Amino acid sequence: MAFGIFSDAEWALQRYIGSGGSNPIETGRDLDRFFSLTLETTLPLAMINQRVDLLWHTFIEHTELYFDFCLKRFGHVIHHRPRSSALPIAASAVRNFYAVYQQVYGEVGPEWERDAAPEVVRFGRGQIESLSPNLRWSGWPGLVLES
Repeated sequence: MAFGIFSDAEWALQRYIGSGGSNPIETGRDLDRFFSLTLETTLPLAMINQRVDLLWHTFIEHTELYFDFCLKRFGHVIHHRPRSSALPIAASAVRNFYAVYQQVYGEVGPEWERDAAPEVVRFGRGQIESLSPNLRWSGWPGLVLES
């Protein structure tokens, strides 16, 4: 099976399918888009879609292959961070995702929002002012540039 953008990481999509993951081509495209956003900003970005996050989790299980993939494709490792009290991802990461995605790809569409928490969607679209402190998501913590 050919996976286009993930042709050099087909093993990750095969494992995702084997673990019950759905829509592998769309999911792979969306994860690649998320990864590509890390080239457009240094700000933290929330992973709002649970299906795409599952593929990301599957991918990082093989840390050496994942690190090699990230370094070759993007020039840096795209760290995955769950939102927790120990290493929080600010709520602003949700709005950052919406803003940067819109700049690069256009409006965040239903393929992203159908597997996202409704509260996250409303916050990302600016329809509510804050998120519940107990709400969980993950994301990329951003890139700290050396000065």
